[in-house]
Amino acid sequence: MEELHMTSQQGATGALLFLDLDHLKSINDRYGHALGDEALRCAGLVLARYQSQSDFAGRLGGEEEEFELFQSDLAIEQMRDRCQEIRGEIAGIVLIAPPGAQVRLSTSTGACYCIIRHERTCVRTWTLSASARANPNIRHGTDPFRHV
Repeated sequence: MEELHMTSQQGATGALLFLDLDHLKSINDRYGHALGDEALRCAGLVLARYQSQSDFAGRLGGEEEEFELFQSDLAIEQMRDRCQEIRGEIAGIVLIAPPGAQVRLSTSTGACYCIIRHERTCVRTWTLSASARANPNIRHGTDPFRHV
């Protein structure tokens, strides 16, 4: 979060994306921490592909399953689509657990857009609601975000 504070002090504008790996505790409990660590590594690699020179990614607040990605070049209109892209890539990850079981990853996402105007910060925030995540219409293009 120190990088976010420094970016804010410099007056940068951009999107802060939040990702929470779903069911990581269950993966650790059922298949062991080695597979949970691999899930974290794979999710981190996905985020790294979206990171440019002026961006940063990391763990949020020390929680093991929560990540953040700040993208200074991302417009507010692109924020939700980027979250969906990342969710899709993470959903495509299949880990193989002993003795050959396939473990698929999923993530919940949210985003915060910060605009610096006249010494004041304006923030627009979206989160993926639990009811929308449970709704099968999401797969058919329904917008699962709500304005907070």
